[in-house]
Amino acid sequence: GTWYHLAGVYDGSEMRIYINGALVAFAPQSGVIGFHPQAPACLANLPNASVPYYGWMD
Repeated sequence: GTWYHLAGVYDGSEMRIYINGALVAFAPQSGVIGFHPQAPACLANLPNASVPYYGWMD
């Protein structure tokens, strides 16, 4: 299989997503990123996980 490096960055004013070091998406965003230590992690195309991620992760 092919390996990819994915990175998400938030600097307080903008969110950016990189694949293999190349910027692929960005959007202006401000405020605090919500986090709850008891919440499950989820990979999906939509927040409600109605379009799931199919693949492997290492």
